[in-house]
Amino acid sequence: MTLKAVVGIAVMAVATISATSSGNAQQGETFERPAVARQSLTAQAAATQVDDLWRSKGSWAGTYAGDIAAIHPDNGQLMVLVKDHVDEIHQRVPSALRSYVTVVRGGVAQAAGSPSSDRGGWTAGNHITSTNGAGASVACTQGFAWKSWATGAVLGSTALHCYQGTNPFIEWYHDGRHLGTRTQAGTANNDVLLLRPAPNTSFSASTWVRLSGGGASERTVTTATPNKVGQAVGFYGRTSGGGLGTIQSTALNGQTGLIWANATQVRPGDSGGPVYRTNSDGTVDARGTVSALTYQDSNGNGDYDSGEPVTGLAYIDAAYTSANLRASIYTP
Repeated sequence: MTLKAVVGIAVMAVATISATSSGNAQQGETFERPAVARQSLTAQAAATQVDDLWRSKGSWAGTYAGDIAAIHPDNGQLMVLVKDHVDEIHQRVPSALRSYVTVVRGGVAQAAGSPSSDRGGWTAGNHITSTNGAGASVACTQGFAWKSWATGAVLGSTALHCYQGTNPFIEWYHDGRHLGTRTQAGTANNDVLLLRPAPNTSFSASTWVRLSGGGASERTVTTATPNKVGQAVGFYGRTSGGGLGTIQSTALNGQTGLIWANATQVRPGDSGGPVYRTNSDGTVDARGTVSALTYQDSNGNGDYDSGEPVTGLAYIDAAYTSANLRASIYTP
């Protein structure tokens, strides 16, 4: 399994034998080996086994460990996403876990999404765009507002990978209006970028939330709360319009601060968007920032392509971002 940044989102890919003309899959190539028996683990046990399996991959997978792109829970089972050598890796899965482990060709991809005409102070979930000095354009999603510990300034956010490149994307716009300017980048796997508001505008303590019947509603952000396995979360993104899922891992691929939930609606363009928990009074708790999606690489070309199955959402924990950028989720 690999992570795919879709301007802000990691995607996991799993391939099937139905090769297409655009892919590089070969007839007879193995794309999936399922668990020997469909036994199930509890959510907490699955999370623990995933962590153990990832940390020990060098010993049990041997020379094929470098082909393992990601490992995540899968409805009480474990899914191992690999770039290649599906059969060889499947044969090396510890026998005690073989009843729970499916090996599939896949990976993680980044994802680069809100109502298209917010009027400011800017709301998390907005569609935002940028054009760099080379004339290239990128589309991502605005994240939560943050308050700097050092200055008290209220700053916006998006995914850091939306900014990076040979010609970084500095200035950000929403519906043709200047939204903000890159000011502070995360470090140590914190895929979050902070934005200074454009003159005569500001960022608000609110976010767009996807409604069950379709559409979106603006909700107040009241606090940030911890992420725990088994909790339900929602997210909002420009491409998908948002979705729901349940937290399955709080350290995907052993990475502190990278949360994985089985929210399969996420798509490229959702990167940077808000991940939240909705409260009974209609307010929301901030949980994190959309970073990537996991997917099945159906055509075997090593990339996420539109139409391939998405298996879940990877996002950066709000508490991890807070400690790294020395800022807190902005609330009223």
